Amino acid sequence: MFRGLVILLLALLNNLNSGIVSCIQDLLVRNSETHNRLRSLMRQLRQLRRTANTISAQQEFAKWARNDRKLRATEDEFNAIRDKHTQEKMKHGFLIKACISCVLYLCVAVVFWWFKNDPVIVLPKQANLWPIDSLVSYPCDETDAVSIFAFYSAANSGISCLQAIFNNIVYPSARLMPAASHAKTS
Repeated sequence: MFRGLVILLLALLNNLNSGIVSCIQDLLVRNSETHNRLRSLMRQLRQLRRTANTISAQQEFAKWARNDRKLRATEDEFNAIRDKHTQEKMKHGFLIKACISCVLYLCVAVVFWWFKNDPVIVLPKQANLWPIDSLVSYPCDETDAVSIFAFYSAANSGISCLQAIFNNIVYPSARLMPAASHAKTS
């Protein structure tokens, strides 16, 4: 029972790795200097755009031109800082994902080594897995058993399928749409 829960937990963590990385990444980047500067520039841009909408370009050209120059300069600065922020976020994401993946795969390797000869599930004698029984029970000594390798593979595949189903329900627009045909119409 304990082995099965440990394997399920490791498979779940393996499939949620990208979600964990994005949460940690957001926490790290949220308090950075570039993030704070980006937010202040967004506020300035909103204010400048509101001001631009209230100024008539024909009646108050000098005021409109000054505001337009300031708006363009702020947009350029915003784009430069946004690019820097994106690079910083990607760098943090890569490092975090590498660290979490190393720790996770090290844990999986230790658990596999520790429980390699112990079955996770012992099947009843009536269960007949004839074509794949030796593959499912390898390297266990018992023939009617599910080894840690087979259980981890099955758990990982099952959690991946459940995650895909959940994502299709929660984010229906992310489904793959059939490609539009490019047939010529005459």
